[in-house]
Amino acid sequence: MKPCESYSDNELSRIMDEIEKMSDGAPMYNGEAIETSSLESLQHTIEIVTAELKKNTD
Repeated sequence: MKPCESYSDNELSRIMDEIEKMSDGAPMYNGEAIETSSLESLQHTIEIVTAELKKNTD
């Protein structure tokens, strides 16, 4: 997992768009609430979304 700072603005924007699409505006992923106040949880979410984006572009 690379640190958040190493993602480009474009990558972060795509990740955030993907999270919004999956969550319908609520902080959820696969029916689980995302603890956005928790850095570990947010990084875990970014890992999941990054993997999904990679799958979609491969």
